[in-house]
Amino acid sequence: MASFLPPIVISVPPHSLRINAFNLNAKMKDGEFNDVFLTPDQVGDFKTDCGVYCGAGHKTMSMTVHVIQ
Repeated sequence: MASFLPPIVISVPPHSLRINAFNLNAKMKDGEFNDVFLTPDQVGDFKTDCGVYCGAGHKTMSMTVHVIQ
C-alpha cells in the first residue's frame, strides 16, 4: 500500500524532496502543489532534505518523515 506525503508548494529556485533511506529524490515543480507517493519498506523516522542546491539556506532545509505500521 502506497503512502502519501502531504502536498508541498515550492517557489524559485528549484527544490527536490530527498529521502536517502528510500532512494527517493523527487523534483518539485515551481509554484505548484507537488504530490509524492512512495511505498516504504521499513518503519521508523527518516531524515529528509532538499536534493537540489537552492541557495544560502539549502543546508537548513530538512525534516523528518515518520513511517508507522
